[in-house]
Amino acid sequence: MIRRLLREAVLHFLLIGLLIFVAYGRLAEEGNQGARIVVSQVAVDALARKHHARWMRPPTEQELPGLVDGYVRDEILYREGMALGLDRDDPVIKRRVRQKLEVVAEDRDAPTDADPPATRSSGSFSTE
Repeated sequence: MIRRLLREAVLHFLLIGLLIFVAYGRLAEEGNQGARIVVSQVAVDALARKHHARWMRPPTEQELPGLVDGYVRDEILYREGMALGLDRDDPVIKRRVRQKLEVVAEDRDAPTDADPPATRSSGSFSTE
């Protein structure tokens, strides 16, 4: 009976399928780290600050979950769009990324009060 069962092709098929399923589950966990959307308390606080800046009042207890749901929905749609390649060969996306990079470069190059006076540009030169 057991010998006949071990010769069954269906059993072999099921065992191979189980092996593939277990192997894929272990390997896919490593590459699937970006699938989870984590909304930290810092992000919730930022959403509340944006709401306060727009409406001049903090969000109510009923509004805050809606803000978080909107954030999660935006993140899901963004990730799906990136996975579909909607960012490729899009002039609007390229322009927006370029603009963001220019702002970052300007902010990085802007002198601060912590910079020594010798490194700041005064805009005029002395020929003494």
